[in-house]
Amino acid sequence: MRITSLLRTLFIVIIFIFPGCASESQKPLADKIALTIKDTSRLYSFTNKRFSQLSGETNSLYTDGWHGWTFREQRVFNDFYFGENEQVFDRKKAVSTVTPYDLTRDYGSVIEMIAMPDSLDAVFALLSSGEVNSMTILNLGLKDFTLKNGYLALSLTSKVPGYTLYIRSNRKIASAAVSGQDLIVKFTGKGTETKVLFFASENDQSEAVFANIEQRIVTKKNRIEALLQANEIKTNDKNFDQAYLWAIASADALVTEQQLKGIFAGLPWFNNYWGRDTFISLPGAAILPGNLKDARNILLSFAKYQNLDKSDRFYGRIPNRITLNEVIYNTADGTPRWVIQAYNYYKASGDEDFLKQIAGNIKTAFEASLANFTDINGFITHDDADTWMDAKGPQGPWSPRGNRANDIQALWYQQLDITEKISYMTQDTITALRAAIQKQKLVLNFEKFFYDEAGKRIYDHLNADGSPDLQMRPNIYPVLNASGLISDYRKRMEIILNSAPEIISPRGVLSLSWKDENFHPYHQNPPYYVKDAAYHNGIIWQWTSGPAVSAMVSHGFADSAWVLIEEQTHQILHRWGVGTLAELSDAMPRNGEKEPRLSGTWSQAWSLAEYIRNINDDFLGWHPDAPGNAVYLLPSLPKKLTKVEFKKQFKGNTLSFLYDYNQSQCRITVRGEKIDSLIDIGIALINYAGSNFQIKTDIQQDDILTLEVPSYARTNANMNVFRNGSNISVTNDFYADPQENQSFYSRFRFAQPQIVAGLKSLRGPDYELIPHHVVKADNKSAKPLINANDKLKDEKYQYPLNPNFPAGILDIESLNITESDSLYHFTVKMANLHNPGWHREYGYQLTLLTLLIDGEGYDKSALSPINSKYTVPSDRKYSRSVIVGGGYEVRDAKGKVLAAYMPKPEDIANPLGSVSEKTISFSVPKRLIGVITAKSKITLLSGGQDDHGGAGTGEFRAVGKKAEEWSGGGRSKDSDDFVYDILLIN
Repeated sequence: MRITSLLRTLFIVIIFIFPGCASESQKPLADKIALTIKDTSRLYSFTNKRFSQLSGETNSLYTDGWHGWTFREQRVFNDFYFGENEQVFDRKKAVSTVTPYDLTRDYGSVIEMIAMPDSLDAVFALLSSGEVNSMTILNLGLKDFTLKNGYLALSLTSKVPGYTLYIRSNRKIASAAVSGQDLIVKFTGKGTETKVLFFASENDQSEAVFANIEQRIVTKKNRIEALLQANEIKTNDKNFDQAYLWAIASADALVTEQQLKGIFAGLPWFNNYWGRDTFISLPGAAILPGNLKDARNILLSFAKYQNLDKSDRFYGRIPNRITLNEVIYNTADGTPRWVIQAYNYYKASGDEDFLKQIAGNIKTAFEASLANFTDINGFITHDDADTWMDAKGPQGPWSPRGNRANDIQALWYQQLDITEKISYMTQDTITALRAAIQKQKLVLNFEKFFYDEAGKRIYDHLNADGSPDLQMRPNIYPVLNASGLISDYRKRMEIILNSAPEIISPRGVLSLSWKDENFHPYHQNPPYYVKDAAYHNGIIWQWTSGPAVSAMVSHGFADSAWVLIEEQTHQILHRWGVGTLAELSDAMPRNGEKEPRLSGTWSQAWSLAEYIRNINDDFLGWHPDAPGNAVYLLPSLPKKLTKVEFKKQFKGNTLSFLYDYNQSQCRITVRGEKIDSLIDIGIALINYAGSNFQIKTDIQQDDILTLEVPSYARTNANMNVFRNGSNISVTNDFYADPQENQSFYSRFRFAQPQIVAGLKSLRGPDYELIPHHVVKADNKSAKPLINANDKLKDEKYQYPLNPNFPAGILDIESLNITESDSLYHFTVKMANLHNPGWHREYGYQLTLLTLLIDGEGYDKSALSPINSKYTVPSDRKYSRSVIVGGGYEVRDAKGKVLAAYMPKPEDIANPLGSVSEKTISFSVPKRLIGVITAKSKITLLSGGQDDHGGAGTGEFRAVGKKAEEWSGGGRSKDSDDFVYDILLIN
């Protein structure tokens, strides 16, 4: 097989960096951790750490509308593939290899490599064949292009105004032709290899970029290699070692800079900055890997957007989300998490200047929370969906937790503690004292209102009327980690032991106890419920293993906690997204399946970051104190980890560590690899008997400091400390775990979720479900009833600003109704129709239709349909309404759902909508509607569809006075409706 020019370049660079590189052990880590996929397919993703992301299937064409190249939050294309001599390379037969910087597919005769360089908005493909003669770009959707001098220029104005897509190759592009939404490109001539560059820019720099693209990919690889070298952990578990480095690389790929520095919440669709997600992710994605510069910039970036409008209800808050088009503040936990991570950054860096810059933000956050959101007992109050369990549907929040959630109080406690500390540091004594008083008040009241003495549990939240909510959720673990709120250690152990059998599964932490009547075992489970109903009501969120593991480790359950880490290690190496962790998984495997299905985003920042944080904070016990010029090691190794080697950077110094545990001796060795001046060091070694041996000393350049203890000793008689081989005396302390605690450890049991008979979520809806074959029944021989046209370009409101609302998708062109023996057949033609690919089984999205039908045989009303605010004229009362969006619902005149069609993934073969025909067509059983005649009054309403991100039919999208990214504009008063276009028949 030929070595391509890129591979030759890589080879030269590797030799330069790693002289004598030959063996597997000397191979660069970025290549050493490569994952190979054969006879199946997994998802891959890359970013350029700016505005671009690339994702897709390793061993098949794209299978999801979210796959492909995304640039400035817009999809450029879904996929591309090559052909040679009229034969397409078959990905299913390829052996694919993924590294953190590229994807290669080995087809046997040809090798294909795909990569995305840093900073450039570009995708590069290289094939080891110069006889490739065609390339098909799937769902590009661009028809305006020019072909000149052998390369293509395509206007991206419809997707990203002002930008052009350039396609260049070392082979001459002979022609390009549009085929539906695809673009077919033909090459001429032959060579030794084929290179293709996709490049998006406001001006044509494509020639220079193409000339340098391979070196840019080498530069990316070298950057990633340096990151991995700095964060390598070597243990007796090689699978963990590999997965940990993948987690480091995958989390780093989500640390990006768009309009500001931030962390993508997750790929493919959370490619923007969520405050909550960013601050949960910051330790694992930036601080602990040593990327302190980016951590600082991210914190300062969000501080710039703090709400400083004292008249606004969100005054003092740090944003919940920052996109390219909007800033929103609808979260109660984003602000305290920002304060917590600002302090964590300070402890890791010792950055006094940073502390001075953000002191005012911390004071404003404290004073605003105290004035606007604190109740008489010192608790923070908030709306039902203002915690991380924030999913909403047409009927409101799916997991309401207003108005005082336990985790919000834990975060508030930490915010108060940090506000007190930083205020003292910055000589603001008055603020420090006020924060201390509020913290004391919170501590005095928390256990009184939130702790269930009889059940040995913590209430999830207090309702607005003060009554406690008894649901068991993972929000208890942040409370346990803020140990000052529940001061008694054994009481906290009891809480863990009582909660674990309900929510801590070996697969992850359930978002709701499997014993709860509202438990939803699976994320996507049509037709029983829409996926957001399950979002925080039973399924597993990978990130919540983080607080649970921290609580378990700090209370003596390290071996059980390691089970959760092993599951995530397995997922990184062998499941779904290559080298990364997903957002979610089902709570349990489905019938006939061995593992729970993973779902949500396939590369989620806080999932990865909490995995990294757990390893460092909890198991390795790394706790730097840069302001105090001290490092503390408080490891809690599971018995499965017997040897651990790693290095850490501290204030420009380098320290290396070795943990070596066996059945006779536990040893910690610290080496001063590069130390400019003396560093204080504290070590707490917990042996297999639970005895805690604590020492404090210092370390300097070339020192080798060793602490040795017998593995099962319950006294400190045989503890030894060595410096450079000589036994020394140091400040020390000792704590023997009481024997009675052993009974607590032995009582730990994992949850084994199962389906309880009669589970509410699996009963299905209390109305009829209409199957797809009825909805899309053949109507070729149906009898005509009504055919009506509407004036075009007559919408009364401005569309939302997001490019996924192209002109015409809310503009009705015509309605056709026909009938067969038992069905009415409806076809609505729109001026335009759009399919962003989020739910391909619908065939379209973001258009909502409502038919108000005056069918004979049923009671009538003038009730405003769903949330439309539309005023039904008194002479146009209706007996049935049909709401059409992500499926459809048939409702009676009082708004009660009588029947519904809920699309399934397989319905993609014949969906409701057809973008090419600009039609939405469906059938409804006559018995549900009543009698329609040619003289029946029919009212057809159109508006923007809003399913709140959770699938389902949806409701009318809001319209305000001014158009925003996801809401329309042009309403002059609050009583105006949300309807863009109306067609009145008869």
